[in-house]
Amino acid sequence: MSRAPHRRRDAGDVAREPQRPQPLARAAAGPLLLLGLVLAAYWPALGAGFVWDDRVLADNPLYRSARGLLAIWLEPSSNRHEEHYWPLTHTVLWIERALFGLDPRPFHAVSLALHAANSILVWRLLLRLAVPGALLGAALFAVHPLHVESVAWVIERKDLLSGLLFLSAFLLWLRHDEQGGARRLLGATLLQAGAMLAKSIAAALPLVLLLAAWWKRGRIDRRDLRHVAPLLAVTAAIALFDLRSTQEKLMEPTGLAPWERADLAGRALTFYLAKLAWPADLMLLHPRFELGGLPWALLGFAALWTALWLARRRIGRGPVAGLTWFALLLAPVLGLVDFSYLRLSFVAERFAYLAVLGPLAVVAGLVATWIRDRTARLAASAVLVGLLGLRAQAHARTFRDDETLFRHATAANPQAWGAWSFLAGIHNERSRYDEARACAERALALRTDAQTLTVLARALIGLQRAEEALAALDRALALSPGLPDALNNRGTALDALGRPEEALASWEAAVLSDGQLAEARSNLGIARARAGQPAEAEAQFRAAIGLRPDVAAFHNNLGIVLAGSGRAEQAIAAYREALRLQEAYPQCHNNLGVALDAIGRHVEAQQHYRRALQLQPGYVQAQANLDKSLASQP
Repeated sequence: MSRAPHRRRDAGDVAREPQRPQPLARAAAGPLLLLGLVLAAYWPALGAGFVWDDRVLADNPLYRSARGLLAIWLEPSSNRHEEHYWPLTHTVLWIERALFGLDPRPFHAVSLALHAANSILVWRLLLRLAVPGALLGAALFAVHPLHVESVAWVIERKDLLSGLLFLSAFLLWLRHDEQGGARRLLGATLLQAGAMLAKSIAAALPLVLLLAAWWKRGRIDRRDLRHVAPLLAVTAAIALFDLRSTQEKLMEPTGLAPWERADLAGRALTFYLAKLAWPADLMLLHPRFELGGLPWALLGFAALWTALWLARRRIGRGPVAGLTWFALLLAPVLGLVDFSYLRLSFVAERFAYLAVLGPLAVVAGLVATWIRDRTARLAASAVLVGLLGLRAQAHARTFRDDETLFRHATAANPQAWGAWSFLAGIHNERSRYDEARACAERALALRTDAQTLTVLARALIGLQRAEEALAALDRALALSPGLPDALNNRGTALDALGRPEEALASWEAAVLSDGQLAEARSNLGIARARAGQPAEAEAQFRAAIGLRPDVAAFHNNLGIVLAGSGRAEQAIAAYREALRLQEAYPQCHNNLGVALDAIGRHVEAQQHYRRALQLQPGYVQAQANLDKSLASQP
């Protein structure tokens, strides 16, 4: 009997032999290796703080009550910190917020755990698909620097959670495809629904499943379509609902013409391929492409795909399947539909979280099939994984805190107007008003933006240049009438100019425009207190605290109103809460001392006066109160 000719297996073939069960120690080696790689590559994130829109954890009032959790699911328009309908992600963050408060370390630990779990699922998926070099493919996925944004940035939990459910659905569907069972198909469908409710990038899964069927068998038949149909139905339903939600909340449509979108799609695809192959110059906000003319990049990508398709019988189906996976997973973020991030940049490294798996699997397959010598193959794999891991580790350090992140962003891309604007806001928060003004002016030189004008005005108010601030705010309101931040700061500028009635009207307008703007509520409370309206002032301070219970100044202001109304015990409680949040708060220590003196607790009052003087030497009012308190004692 003649023997069948031997043919070398490559990255496009599927192994036909059944997998043999492995000993427990060997089976655990892969997951432990991947967990170790994730920890080694991303350990700087464990000591990092919250960055950029991670502040949603403090600012979003829906995260602080069971009623808020229901609203996340049933009233998507009430979640003003999210333009999409991704309630599962916000539910997970809601739970973590309840468990961990505002300590960033547990949040980062959860992110690393999720990415490690995803890397293990990638390994299992590649094994089930019989991709050569499955463990290498998973290791590359685990440490690739393009994943730093998704892992080190807490609010990008959506990438990790959606990826976990996407990969789980994929694995369960493959088991159904091979072994049957309605429960498996139902489970895969429910997992896909969860992936879509975490982040709608998972919409590509039904097409990816058909791609996997073609890669395994070289065809797609009616059976495949029938098995994908339930997942496609749930995907379409959730995607349509999410699209409607996005259109209702989209801040600024791009207005791109169809040929510009085609050009953008091609440039984005080639950008991600380039960063995948050579992950240099990674940054938060990449320069926007200059669009126009023929979409050469898209034509080039199409030519590459066509060449791989035509060569599939010679080199295997793996390369064309990997490139198709890549394009399908990126399709929702290529600018074919509008979303708000496009106003800052056309690309973001985190968008490629799942997309990179296709090309990485091809690379792993090529290494496994082309390098025959085991020692050489292990050495090449170790070098590749090690270099990528070191690059990921270095990039993860830039996510240490807001200032580090945006300083890196502006240095890497000086044309990133958004990064300059955010950096100006950070300087304002730290009372570095000269630096804030310079950064805001740099941003405005690149793009005139109402929010940046408001940030500039805040810096000018801090520099006691209220007239210039008022002019900047008038420009901001001309660009964006009713902008709450601009109205709030306009009230502050008018108050500094000695125009209290106009300031009061501006703060009222800010609250009317956005009842969830806590700072405007507090400013309005101060104005009401000055006007001799303590009840109205108390209501505004309590509203501000309800929105931002972590701001010490709001509790201090409430304490002042309560003390003025003769409610010393309640005032003391408010002051103590303010000092719990911010112990180094000399004015609050002084106020607490006055309230304690009022009920005869002089010794304790004197301790707080002394603490105020320690924090602020030469604090005249605290010294006078201390002298008065000492004199009042027998």
